[in-house]
Amino acid sequence: MTPRIALAALPALLLLAAGCTTASSSVAVAEGAPPLSSARLFGDRARVFSAAGFETDLDRMLDDLAGADAVFLGETHNDDVTHQVELEVLRGLIARRGGAVVLSMEMFERDAQPQLDRYLAGEIDEPTFLRHARPWGNYRTAYRPLVELAKAEGVPVIAANFPAPLRRKIRGQKSNWDALTDDERRLVPRELFPNSAEYWARADRATRGHMGSAGGGPRTPEDRLYDGQSLWDNAMGESVADAITGNPGRIVLHVVGGFHVQGRAGTVEQTARRVPSADLRVLNVWPRFDLAEADGTGFDGDVADYMVLTASRADDVNEGRWSVEIGGQLQYRIRVPAEASDDAPVPLLVWLGDDGARDDDGLRYWRLALGDAAAVVSVDPLHLMEEEDLRLGGRWFHDDSFTSDVSRVRRGLERLVDYVSRRFPIDPERVVIAGRGTGATAVLWAAMYSNGLAGTLIAAEPRRTSGLRMAGLPGEPSSVTLLRGVTDESGADALRTTLKEYADLGLATDLVVAADGAGEVLRQLEVSVRASLGVAEMPESATKERAVILTTETPTARAWAELYVRRMAAEGTDVRLVDAAPGALSLEFGGVFSIADLKKPGALPTAPGPFGGTTVLVIPAGADAAASAAWDDLVANDPLAKRSRFLRIVLAYENRSPSLPEVLTDLAAQRRRNVLIVPAQFCADGDQMRALRAAAGDALVGMTVHWLSGLGGHLATR
Repeated sequence: MTPRIALAALPALLLLAAGCTTASSSVAVAEGAPPLSSARLFGDRARVFSAAGFETDLDRMLDDLAGADAVFLGETHNDDVTHQVELEVLRGLIARRGGAVVLSMEMFERDAQPQLDRYLAGEIDEPTFLRHARPWGNYRTAYRPLVELAKAEGVPVIAANFPAPLRRKIRGQKSNWDALTDDERRLVPRELFPNSAEYWARADRATRGHMGSAGGGPRTPEDRLYDGQSLWDNAMGESVADAITGNPGRIVLHVVGGFHVQGRAGTVEQTARRVPSADLRVLNVWPRFDLAEADGTGFDGDVADYMVLTASRADDVNEGRWSVEIGGQLQYRIRVPAEASDDAPVPLLVWLGDDGARDDDGLRYWRLALGDAAAVVSVDPLHLMEEEDLRLGGRWFHDDSFTSDVSRVRRGLERLVDYVSRRFPIDPERVVIAGRGTGATAVLWAAMYSNGLAGTLIAAEPRRTSGLRMAGLPGEPSSVTLLRGVTDESGADALRTTLKEYADLGLATDLVVAADGAGEVLRQLEVSVRASLGVAEMPESATKERAVILTTETPTARAWAELYVRRMAAEGTDVRLVDAAPGALSLEFGGVFSIADLKKPGALPTAPGPFGGTTVLVIPAGADAAASAAWDDLVANDPLAKRSRFLRIVLAYENRSPSLPEVLTDLAAQRRRNVLIVPAQFCADGDQMRALRAAAGDALVGMTVHWLSGLGGHLATR
């Protein structure tokens, strides 16, 4: 009986890549096959299995694949080790075929081919190429090495995918396809073939609940011929087929999301329709968390010719966040100045906010505070949870799992700094990790126990520190260069005592005590961060003043108000937050902000999830006719719908129709079940948000509902 590798497929995402896990059992090793370490791949980072179910090695796999006409490499788009495997496969095929290779990529669309060719020929520089080629968000970390190797070796690169502008024009309609111009037809497949019913069934399982416009009952493969997924597979299948027939003697390596080649369907089937005599091979690369437990049951040639299992260690960007694997994920957002390069690396700030804070707020704040002087990573708390105002916030630790939680954060920070420093133009000698509140408490733990973090760690106003005081002290000093505390007079004695304990262990420490006054601790924190990063001092104080009323006093409202204050300081206005003052403006529409501000890019929040969804703006009672007209105009020129067909804005009203329950019921009937509900104000309090949820009532059943307590977080930085 042939040993097989057991695969339990994870939920596949249509626009992303399918992942896999495997059940544990004994490993079946082919007679005489050397261990993987002799393949010089990545040691414990990858294992190779053949369709026969036997474990083999990289060299044997490449020896076999090199004889094919085309190899389809199905990937998970944001897995770090997967991208290392891809580079080794391309390098190995180039060596075995004497350079006679063509690299085809899903990641570039057909209209980018002229710019891609010019870049490979050395006619334009890389910035010019990337400005016109619409690279994916993780191009630098994931796909640039492939393109650069191809350029160095004289290997042609095919921009294989269907152009997004034409896909949006066609919108699944044959009439729109028939209306394409001659110039547009040069960029699309000459003929479209339907994908199989089994393929579409898998696609529907992957996207159910997101395809709100796909109602109307069952649809045949022929009905879906002009759908985006069909256009992608047809375009890539034809591109690979043309590369095979147009480059005799060369092998084609097509790098594509695993969904498109799973079970030899999708792009593989489309290629086979066009060149039925071609020798087509499939190599699936699947990350997993327990690589050592991979076994020999369940994998055969119907799935792929080879499978490479990779250790899941780090992910690059996905929905704006990055992550490193810690037996879970420590997610973060990152911003790197556009001017940063390998020749001009920038310092790095890693930021941990207080309880209730999210990574997007932290990134917005430090983008304003540091500008382009440094890269910023803002980390999400370990445990996400619903706050009093229904907003999804977080906690770095729970009291009953303090040691475990902060230890995971410490390990995650070590991996995060290592990964980001390798993948981006970061100066490793200028890395600062800073936190506030409970985030500062996690920073204090990392400073005490880390053997992998160097540089300066800054803890501002640490809270809930009893777990620190109860923990045993390490037997040797940590690797941290300097630990700095920042607080006001009320917290100075406690933090001074903590820092002395660290100093007694040989760690360099200092304490900054801010003067009394609103915002002084935050100001001193900024001063300390900038000094530790080695960037220029903060500019002189603002030249204008403005009194602003913060109408809601919640942690979320205060955090968003701080964002607004920081933005105005950067623009030369000193904002004082007051309860009341003559001539003061409120942080609401008609005060500081106008409804027209929501038309600015990024000013409107979108529903979370891989496909997005519907943002429901709840208009408060008392909106006058002018405000109502402005809201209607915003929806009529929906800026979210212009970004994606999965996104849209809908209005609900507190005191008239359509009410929130009516809107939700209507969306459910349209199969638009992923919604974000946001009151149309700067920030609502807990009572207002709970009243909204109560008003929605049974209309929430069957919906995936996200809550955001206002528009202030987005507006404050626009």
